[in-house]
Amino acid sequence: MLHFYENYSVFFLKIETLNSCFLTKLLAVAENSKLNFNKFECNAIGTLDRMEGKYRITEIKLFPILTIIEKELKDKEIRVMEMSEKACLSPIRLILRLYCNPKF
Repeated sequence: MLHFYENYSVFFLKIETLNSCFLTKLLAVAENSKLNFNKFECNAIGTLDRMEGKYRITEIKLFPILTIIEKELKDKEIRVMEMSEKACLSPIRLILRLYCNPKF
């Protein structure tokens, strides 16, 4: 039985949990890498399919946008995004299709 909390389904909350995980990892990696940024956005889109009589999230796409203060550190920005993706999203790829499409 699905429970709804203020019009949000369990599936929506699971997708947003992954989005929050990515943000948390990005903050940690950026701090360790001494990369200063002034804006971060990340949209997440999930695909819900019926499999074996049950609904499952089969695909999640993340669209992170990171705006850095020092434009000459673009290579560091790319590395921080890649490290964040690997730290948070790699284990989940075993369960479902997951894509991260960063915009620089």
